[in-house]
Amino acid sequence: MTVRDLALTISAVLAAATAIGMTLRWVVKRLKGFDDFLEDWHGQPPRPGVPARLGVLARLERLDAQVHPNHGGSLRDVADRIERQLTDHINDPDAHQGPDVKETDHD
Repeated sequence: MTVRDLALTISAVLAAATAIGMTLRWVVKRLKGFDDFLEDWHGQPPRPGVPARLGVLARLERLDAQVHPNHGGSLRDVADRIERQLTDHINDPDAHQGPDVKETDHD
C-alpha cells in the first residue's frame, strides 16, 4: 500500500465517519422531537409542583362534548338558547320585557 492509497483510505474513512456522525445527530434530534410529540399526545400525570396535562385525545373528547347538545351545559346548548331568545325578540320585541323595563321615546 502506498502513502497515496493510505491517505485516500483514511480520507474515505473520515468522510464516512463524518456522514455517519451527522446522520446519527439528525436521528437523535428527530427522536427527541418524536419523544416530545408522544408526551403531548399521551399527556403527563401530575408530579410534585406540576399539574397533570391531558393528552390530545382527552382534550379532543372535551371539545367534542361542547359542540353537542347535552341538556343545557354545553356551549352548543348556550348558543342555541341565545339564538332562540334573539329570534323570539326579533319576532316580538315587547314580549320579553320585564316589569322593570320602561319604554323610552326616542323621537
